[in-house]
Amino acid sequence: VELAKHSYYSARKEERTARTREANGRADQSLSRDQLRKLEERAERSSQEVEKGQEHYVKALEELNKYNPKYMEDMEQVFDTCQDFERKRLQFFKDILLDFHKHLDLSNNDSFHAIYRDLYQNITAANEQEDLRWWQNTHGPGMTMSWPQFEVSCLPRHNDP
Repeated sequence: VELAKHSYYSARKEERTARTREANGRADQSLSRDQLRKLEERAERSSQEVEKGQEHYVKALEELNKYNPKYMEDMEQVFDTCQDFERKRLQFFKDILLDFHKHLDLSNNDSFHAIYRDLYQNITAANEQEDLRWWQNTHGPGMTMSWPQFEVSCLPRHNDP
């Protein structure tokens, strides 16, 4: 796709140059009819190259976009596998932290009671489903996609006649 896009943009640039030379040639009285005809032919050829380049670019994008559903399906399958692994990992850490909390619980000492109660509440409030849903919507299949699209070449108009 990038090669087709580059080819199309180069053809547009060449066409603009050829059209500029043609316009300058028409204004130049010193050019012969044959030289002017050659400039016109070059401009016409470059226009045909632009059309071919654009068709190739659009076709490459269409070909690429055919694979979008399969890509999304495969991505979701891999993502679900990773989500399962991550769910198990999060649950493991939660269990370890609760075990750690239980062994270090100094809540029998009144000065530590509030601290450990808050720690326990924060650990038990962890919601792996909500974390995974956020991750999916931010970085996974639920995020907004930015597929390549056809971009019209917009060349600057410095020396237009």
